[in-house]
Amino acid sequence: MEVLEAVHFGIFGLGTQDGALSIGAWGVIAHLKSIQALPEYEIVAVANSTVESAKRTIARWTFSAETKAYGNPEGLARDPNIDLAVVSVNVAKHYKKNVFVEWPLGASFAETEELTKLAAAEGVKTMVGTQGQADPSVQRLRVLLEEGEIGRVLRSTSVVCNGMTPIDTWLKGVENYLDFKSGGNKFDIHFAHSLDTFVYVLGDFVDVQGILKSSFKIVPILDSWGGTVVDPAYPKTTLDYIFVQGVLESKILVSIAVRKAKSAAENTRYRWLTTGTDGKILVQFPEVTWQFSTALSSDRSLEMRIGEGDAVDVDFWTADTTLAAKVSRPGTNTVRLYENFANPGGGFPTFESALKIHQLLDMIAKSAGWNR
Repeated sequence: MEVLEAVHFGIFGLGTQDGALSIGAWGVIAHLKSIQALPEYEIVAVANSTVESAKRTIARWTFSAETKAYGNPEGLARDPNIDLAVVSVNVAKHYKKNVFVEWPLGASFAETEELTKLAAAEGVKTMVGTQGQADPSVQRLRVLLEEGEIGRVLRSTSVVCNGMTPIDTWLKGVENYLDFKSGGNKFDIHFAHSLDTFVYVLGDFVDVQGILKSSFKIVPILDSWGGTVVDPAYPKTTLDYIFVQGVLESKILVSIAVRKAKSAAENTRYRWLTTGTDGKILVQFPEVTWQFSTALSSDRSLEMRIGEGDAVDVDFWTADTTLAAKVSRPGTNTVRLYENFANPGGGFPTFESALKIHQLLDMIAKSAGWNR
């Protein structure tokens, strides 16, 4: 297979730190470290809020002296030397080009639809950061179901315990995550990633109902994790419980249950059971953010049982000899997206697939009586 040579890469929103919630950190830990592992890509430009900020980033990560620094996205978008622009910023700051945009694509369905139409009109190639689709376990599960290993699929249930972030406190500077209407919260980010993978494997919904609940209406804001309280009573409208049930185009009955908790039962935060006429497949992960972590873990399993036979562990990673397998979380599956983008014929999520998930999120919220 022919591989594109020297994909010139520009990024908007790359910081100088790699702390989990530092400004610009996601661009570092998920994108920069991914790109640096791939010989097919060359970093040629950085755009931040100012030219000085972009220059600090270039110096911090010791990029080539020829790397261009821009103080706005327009400069990066107009640079004829850039083949792929990556947008890794708050959803309120997304812009357009021949582009990889982090998830969520937009702050709302309307904004996402506008971006999708614009990209289609310009004829640009698009990619979105719902990297769970590229995970080897997901790819293996999809193939097993497509090949009818458990017969005709009848139902599928996913149970998720989200303990990645605290349930009863929050951090100063990222309060938008506590706002259900911000477009950048647990519902639109963590839940949406799982929902995207669910749909990618099983197909689209034709009927869906949701129950959504927020149990903690007020939370204290801290200046740092374990630090000092700077606001003892900040209003919170984001969700602690998400329940979804429905029917897919293939007539499969499905349900998804997500709860916010400090700990998970039996150290399993993600459990996905799919049942067919001949058997069943169970996927289990110890981490809720499995979609961007490494597959090389004995705690992650894909188990298949046919009829009354014994359960059999299905291998999903020993055949993976790609560079992605050598990249640590959270960039592992992001590397796989970049590899697919660089290889003609490689599959990856697009603006069009992202638009479907944004629409589905709105349908779930509306059915539960929550305004978006």
